[in-house]
Amino acid sequence: MSRPRLEPQQFVPQTEPLLLLALIERVAERGIPPHRLCADTGLDVEYLRRGLLVSRRQVWRIIRRALRMTGRPDLGLEVGRGQGLQCFGLPGHAMTAARDLMEAIMIGVRYQRQGGALLEVDYAEEGDAVSLIARSTFADPLVQRFLLEELFSSLLALAHLLLGQPLVPQRVDLDYPAPAHADRYRDVLGVMPRFGQNGNRLVIAGAWLRQPLRCMPVTASPTQLLQQLEQRDNDFPRDMVQTLEQLLEWPGLSALSIEDAARLLDLSVRTLRRRLRESGSSFREVSSQVRLRQARRLLAEQGMTVSAIGQSLGFSDARAFRQALQRWSGTNPGQFRLEAV
Repeated sequence: MSRPRLEPQQFVPQTEPLLLLALIERVAERGIPPHRLCADTGLDVEYLRRGLLVSRRQVWRIIRRALRMTGRPDLGLEVGRGQGLQCFGLPGHAMTAARDLMEAIMIGVRYQRQGGALLEVDYAEEGDAVSLIARSTFADPLVQRFLLEELFSSLLALAHLLLGQPLVPQRVDLDYPAPAHADRYRDVLGVMPRFGQNGNRLVIAGAWLRQPLRCMPVTASPTQLLQQLEQRDNDFPRDMVQTLEQLLEWPGLSALSIEDAARLLDLSVRTLRRRLRESGSSFREVSSQVRLRQARRLLAEQGMTVSAIGQSLGFSDARAFRQALQRWSGTNPGQFRLEAV
């Protein structure tokens, strides 16, 4: 029997690591250290806390491992119900500035990628109510169930934070059969879902949607928060070249070898080379362009010696840096600094 074809999109880091951080924290409470959960994925807690994007393949591997190591089939419900506002990223903070729950839902759906969404979420009107509809593209039924449990329980946890009181949904529909831990759903969600339905949805009555949100401290105005969301939405990587650029542009990572970059992207070196070639580029080209941009910026700032800049970009000495700069741009550090004055 042939193995199922892996979609290239599974390997492209496009997901905020917010869920993985919450999962690692909850699993650690059960005595399982983060390094065991992240083994052989190219990830660690420091990497995730820096906000670097992760791939769906990495997410899948860590969730499967967490379910196996904890022996808790209801782990998704437990992770979701314990999440605070920080687990929803910038969209969560922007939602606190909404006028009512409906406006908060619209913000959350519009910018769901920045909140680390792993399922596609949309909303639709059902009479006076609104239905939050979740669609999964994960083929693994265990991971799909975990993500649906985590999504709906975390949405209700967020609604509780925003409203200052528990929100009881009008109805919850799930497209899989009732699991052995079905009674836990009533405890966490407030209602017993209808299992085996055509789709996954959480239905919120109209009276909740019109509820004003409780006053919460925000660090910026609603307009500023939405502008930040729009900017970040435009900055999300669209292909492998942009994904690699985003990785290399993090402080201290510009001089990564292709082997280290492939490990962090959860790819083989061969696959990374092929994906870059399909995008019309190569690792050497991307790495050189990123380091050239960083060299221009550092030379313009005038605060570092040429030797220190070269070292920060991974060169053994100033001479090697000068040679690379000449090769990349046809000029030298002194000329760059003259042009920047």
